[in-house]
Amino acid sequence: MNNATRSTSRAAFTLLELLAVLTLIVIFSAIVIVSLQGPIRRAQLQTTVDHIIHTDQRQRAKSSRSRLGRRIVIDLSAQAIHVIEDDTRTITARWQVPEPIQIVELNVAGRRLVQGITEIEIDEYGHSPTYAIHIKGTGEDDTWLLFAGMSGQASRFQDTDHVKKVIQDVFKAGSNPS
Repeated sequence: MNNATRSTSRAAFTLLELLAVLTLIVIFSAIVIVSLQGPIRRAQLQTTVDHIIHTDQRQRAKSSRSRLGRRIVIDLSAQAIHVIEDDTRTITARWQVPEPIQIVELNVAGRRLVQGITEIEIDEYGHSPTYAIHIKGTGEDDTWLLFAGMSGQASRFQDTDHVKKVIQDVFKAGSNPS
């Protein structure tokens, strides 16, 4: 009878064994969550960069097709991007920069902006002034987008000093008529 009682009591897990397993599951879950945060942040930054590039390219293409100017409005305070059609002054697109990503600086036609609202005018041929956008994620995630005014080519840089030198050279060359 004693053996039967022992085999029955051993068929179930003890409370201590269950707590030990649950503790291990919590620890492994925490490790997985922490290890995925970096890739998730980088994916958010990449999505933001892709969205800004797509917005610029799409508005240039629409302007040159319709022969109507457009404006990309970047609100640094609200961390939002709007597109406005010049003929109707209607906002045709809105986009909120996702947290924790931030647009921290804008450089348009040689003017450095860190707050307020800026409009980037795209003319009826799809041209705009050359401009740069500084996008900051969390930690070391830091990206600059440089848009060439005439061609609309977008270039991505990580090195702030290099971007500032390029911007300085572009606007210095633009201010010297040939």
